[in-house]
This record gives sequence, C-alpha cells and structure tokens, in this order.
Amino acid sequence: MTVSTVVNHEQYDGNGTTTVFPYRFRILKDSHMVVTASNPDGLLTTLVLGTDYTITGVGLVSGGSVVLNSALATGWQISLDRDLPAVQETDLRNQGKFFAETHEDAFDYLTMLVQRALSVFGLALRKPSWIAKYYDAQGNRIANLGDPINPQDASTKAYTDSVNTASLNKTLRVPEVYVAPLPSITELEGKVIGFVGGKPVGVPVPSGSAADVLIQLAKNTGSALIGTNHRGTLASDLNAIDRRPDGYGNSIENVLANGKDVQIEKDISQAFPVILSQEQVFDGAGGKLNITSQTSSGVLADARSNANKDFIRISSAKLYGTVIDSDGSAAAVAAYGAFLRDLEYPVIDGLYANGFTGGVANINTVSSVIKNVRATNTVYHPTPVRGGYGVFLDETRQAIIDGVQFDASSANNGRHMLYVSRGGGGNTYDGCQNTLAVNMIGKYRNKDNRDFWGINVRKSTRTLVGNTIIEGAPGGVSYNVENGYIEKSMLFNLSVSVLKYQNGVGVYGVTQTYDASDNKVTGFLDSGLSIEVKPKDSTVNGSDCIGYSVAGTNGRIANLLTNISTAGTPILIQPGTKNVIIDGVLDYTSDNSSETLGAMITFTGGAGLCDNITVRGVKTPRKMFARLTGVTNLTVDYTRQARITVASGVATKFDDHELISTITLSSTAITIVFNAHATQKAIEDASVRPIGAYQVFMSSTANKTLVINTYTITGAVLNPLTTAISLGLVLYS
Repeated sequence: MTVSTVVNHEQYDGNGTTTVFPYRFRILKDSHMVVTASNPDGLLTTLVLGTDYTITGVGLVSGGSVVLNSALATGWQISLDRDLPAVQETDLRNQGKFFAETHEDAFDYLTMLVQRALSVFGLALRKPSWIAKYYDAQGNRIANLGDPINPQDASTKAYTDSVNTASLNKTLRVPEVYVAPLPSITELEGKVIGFVGGKPVGVPVPSGSAADVLIQLAKNTGSALIGTNHRGTLASDLNAIDRRPDGYGNSIENVLANGKDVQIEKDISQAFPVILSQEQVFDGAGGKLNITSQTSSGVLADARSNANKDFIRISSAKLYGTVIDSDGSAAAVAAYGAFLRDLEYPVIDGLYANGFTGGVANINTVSSVIKNVRATNTVYHPTPVRGGYGVFLDETRQAIIDGVQFDASSANNGRHMLYVSRGGGGNTYDGCQNTLAVNMIGKYRNKDNRDFWGINVRKSTRTLVGNTIIEGAPGGVSYNVENGYIEKSMLFNLSVSVLKYQNGVGVYGVTQTYDASDNKVTGFLDSGLSIEVKPKDSTVNGSDCIGYSVAGTNGRIANLLTNISTAGTPILIQPGTKNVIIDGVLDYTSDNSSETLGAMITFTGGAGLCDNITVRGVKTPRKMFARLTGVTNLTVDYTRQARITVASGVATKFDDHELISTITLSSTAITIVFNAHATQKAIEDASVRPIGAYQVFMSSTANKTLVINTYTITGAVLNPLTTAISLGLVLYS
C-alpha cells in the first residue's frame, strides 16, 4: 500500500448547519484522528471520539469524513489532524528468500528516527492546533528575545521594565498602597482637588482668588479675558489672525461668519458651495475643496436673490467637483468652479477647477478681473447643449480675462475655452461689452465635433482677444451672429491648429458666421494670425478645410500666415461681406497631398453679394481667386491683363483674371463690359495697346464699360466688323 498524498490536515469554518467534514488522507485507526474545535474567542477544545463525533473511511486511501453529533456553530472552526504514535507494530517472520526480519529491522530503524524527530519537535514553541491563533509556551520562559520594533512584536522584560520606569518617573505618586479615584470631570469643573478622609474631592475656589483667575484663563474662553492694545482682547486678535477652518470646527461657513476671509490650508470635503458675501475673500492656502454634490459649484457669489456681494476675491483656489454629463438639470448646468453673478469688482487670481460644468461663470458683472485660471475635465451637457467651458462670460461689462489654460478631450470632456455669451443679465443691451481676453492656451485631444470651438463669441461690442494658442480643436475662433451684431472686435496674436475629423464636414480656423437676418461682425481688426487647418489622419481628405471665413463688414485682416491643406481654402468670403481689407498674407502648404490645389480666396453666394473687397500683399502658390462672380469692386495690388482678338466680326478674349463680361462689335467701336468685381477706378486707369500697325483710342470708361475706337496709322477709322484687330488690355493696381 502507498501513501499517495502529502495532506495530513483539514480545517473548516462552521455555519450552524454542517455536521459532515471530509478528510483526504488515510488513517489506519480511528484513534489516529485528532479533532479540535475553536470558539470565536480562540479557545480550543479537543473533541471526544464517540461522544462528540464518529469517523468514516478508516483505512481508505482516499480518506473519509468526521461526522459531528451536532452542527458546528457560525464563528467556530474545526481542525482534523492525523496523529500517529511513532511505533512500529508489525512483526514479520522470515519465509523463504523473503527475509522479513531484515525488512522489519529497517522499518524499526525508520520508526526510531521518526520518534527522535518527534522528540526534537516537541521542544519547539508550537501552536496547539492549526486553527489556534496563538503559540503555547506551556509555562516555560522564552529567553534571548530581541527588543520589540513593530507594534505587534513580543516584548522583553528589560524593555518592559524600562518603559514602566520611564512612565513611573513622570507619575504623581503616593506612599499608600491604594488611593480612591478622582471624582468625575463634571464634579471637578471649576474646582481644585482636596482630600477628605483620604479620598480626593473637588473644592470650590473662592471668587477672585488666584486659583479662580487661573481656572478662568485655562478655559477655552480664557483668551477673551486677556486684554490687548490691538482689538481689545486676545480672542479678537486670534480670530483676526487665524482664518483657517480647523480653528472654527472645520467649518468654512463659521470662519466667514466671523470675518471677511478664509484660508483653506488643508483638504476639505462638503456637499455645498462656499458662499461669499460682500468684500469676502477665499484664499486657497495650500488646501483644496472637494464638492461631493453633483449639482453644486465650488465657490458661489450670486447677488441676484441675495444681498450685495461686490468686491469679492478668490485666490489660489483648488476646487474639485463631481458633475456628470448625463445630468442636464439647471443646478448641474450651473455648477462651476466659481460662479459669479450680478456683482461689481469681483477678482479671481489663481483658480484650478476640475470636474465642474466649467471653470468660471461670470454673469452680469461689472469691472471683473479673472486671472490665472486652469480648467480641466469640464463637463459638457448634451441636454440642454451647455457647459464644458473654461471661462463663461454672459452680459459682462468691463471684463479682463488674463491667463487661461484649458484641456478638452474626447466625448463630453470640455467644449469652449472661452465663451462670450449673451442673454442672462436682463440688461437693455443683452451682450458683453468691453471684454479683454489674453494669454490663453487651449489643448484639445480627440475632439470630433466642430461645434466645440476653442473660442466662441456671440453678440457683443468691443471684444478683444489676443496672445492665444488653440491646438488640436475641431474649430478655432467662431464669431456667431445669430443673436445680433458683433461690433468693434479685435483678434490679435493668435496661433490656431484645427483638425478636420470627418469627410464632408467643414472646419474653420477662424469664422464669422453668415446669418440670413443680416446680423454681422462689423468694425473688426484682426492681425497677427497663424492658422493651420488639416485632416487629422490619412482617412480624411483635405477639402472643406477653411483658414478664415469672412462674413463681416468694415474690417481689416492683416499679417496672416496660413497653412491649409492642399484641397482646402485659406480665405473664404461669404455673402454680404462688404468694405473689407485683406492685407498681408503668407500662404503655404505642407501636407504633400496629390489633391487639386484650391484657390487662395473663394467667394460664395449669388452674384455680386460681396462688395468693396481689397486684397494686397498676398504670397501664395495657389490661384488667387475662385468664383469672382460673387464679388463687386474687388481691388488688388497687382497688374491684371487680358487680350482681345477680332476676326471676321467675331471677338475672342484671353482672360485669366476673369475681367471681361462681354465684348460687342460695331462698325466703329469695340465695347468691353467688365465683370462686377473690377472697380470703376481700375477701369478708368486702364490702358489698351494695339497688337499691330494701328492706333487705339478709349472714347468712354463709364459704368465699368470701355469703348475703344481703332484707326489706321493715317487716321482712317477701322471697322471691327470687317477688320482683324488684336488688343492688349491692362488693369493696374
């Protein structure tokens, strides 16, 4: 027979119902099994065979089961252990060539070795059972221990004696063997300790005595009894100096209820915003504020339904929110890192906002300053299509935004770095006025929605945006006129990189939106713009990549650097654009695309809907214009030429610049009608030269029509209906 398993122990947890516990090892006798139970306190009990349990499977290689007479309770454990006496009880006699006694001697020797090993093991410090949670020294000392290091280490006598001595030396002692305990704290309040009949008692202190004074000063109200030259009492001085919540029951509200400012020096979590009142200051002095409510701002200063809250200040704030995009409730949509409304002279200087609808909401304020804002993980709410902003402005007056860093990534994480909105203040003019926004950086990743512009500007007047970088967005800067005119805007020192994410979808570096109701961007000055628009990867083509889409009036675009996809359009001029100068453009491509090179400037809309456009200082490898029928009175800074040949009464034009509309021949004259994009001034200054031995004379230049008479060298009139004539036409800058 073999011993085929190393298992010689089983243990189980009781559940109050189970009575049968299997074991997977062989025992030769039922007395070879030791069954031990442990109660929840770790007390061990050795169960008695026949009284507490029975055994099945004795002698079987596969083992058997221990069957308890009653179920093992929950919280108890049971251990099944094979415990054989180290004896050899088999006696073999020599039979034939099988020398049984020789084998028996070997077994006896092994048994004696096992007995020796068990004798040595019996000297070790052991657990009384596998399920025991302690070691049993059986009344013996354990010598030569090291001093304890960790909290659960055993302690030596010397170490314990030294600790006891150190504690005893610092203890107030008495010679008696026993002294009764002190009365309760309540009984001793305001008293000194005395002894009556050997027992400690509380003795009242006479009013005005030194002891009474010391007791009063020792109370937590004692600082109010000490006078100073500053604010009258030490308590008042301490309240003015210590503006941290841990001195006010860890409550920011309590701090602000007792002064004008609060310092957040440690991390604080709460489900509601910090509410600032008139002239109060929130200073994030190294700590951060965690807002656990999904519908709450971090810091709130809203005077719409409360008292005035002017001159508030927020500095060095670290704010963490828990807003989710699926919650489109009004409260969630309004949950910003800092929410300001109906205030005058608010200041933010240093704010980090993470996990809110936006970094800062600045609504209907006057003379606000918002500096050094870092907004990340801002939440866009698909319903009601709001949120995800770095800084949100609505009907502000005199707002300075100086320093914004904004991150946006896939799905609903982030939308506009800056949103200049309108309609929330109830003013006569429902837009922002006098806005200066500078020194901003927006970083976009995997954003496949062209409505997620870096900067979005609606109805406003005097909005100046500059010193700004927008990288990786599906749109750069949008001037959206659907709510009204955007007047006197300026865009300067802008570097924008836009990625087209889908075929058939137009994306723009800068756009002035076209509005059928004739709202316009008017009086704009844009200068120093670097615009790059290209496909995000090789699966997307380069068409519909637009650098600057113009739809405004009375404006100037200067010092423009464009790097647009080969098939794209650096400048698109939309219907209704009037009185606009494009002055100084350096255009190039870097995509090495095999697509057809698009025109530099393309006019859209019906015939003549764009008017009085001046283009000068443009350097580009592209054809200069496309769809010239869409513009009237186009002024350029270079010479344009055309050639006309007349033969057998038929006129033919060679006109790369699309200058000529029609040519009419009569017996005495050639009448040339120019396209509407040619200016009257250019036609009046035009020159015509004969390509042959004859003379030409321009008899009229009125109404964008040039009437030309031709003569022989001797002065005879040439008849264009019968004479071959060739003319060169030049329109100058």
